[in-house]
Amino acid sequence: MNINYPAVPRDQIKGVVSTTASNYSLFDGTYQTEADGSLRPNFNLTPPQVSGTDAYQLSQGFVTETHLDSSYSLSVNRRSKRLAKALDKSFVATE
Repeated sequence: MNINYPAVPRDQIKGVVSTTASNYSLFDGTYQTEADGSLRPNFNLTPPQVSGTDAYQLSQGFVTETHLDSSYSLSVNRRSKRLAKALDKSFVATE
């Protein structure tokens, strides 16, 4: 299981959702050589586009809960939705 928490204050959390794993990464796996010879990592600043994935939902302000197997291929099921609903009660700000 993988849980991600967005970088926002608790009162701005939109909820907890069960998601599937995405292949989105901020680090694009390449480096740029600087004038002094040092290496600087390149980052992917394009927002994730695949709705329903952990990266997309996280970028929208949701806490994400994703079940993982060795190939990152487990889908959302009733059990994961129930877990997200239970977690949602503790994360979402109440008025």
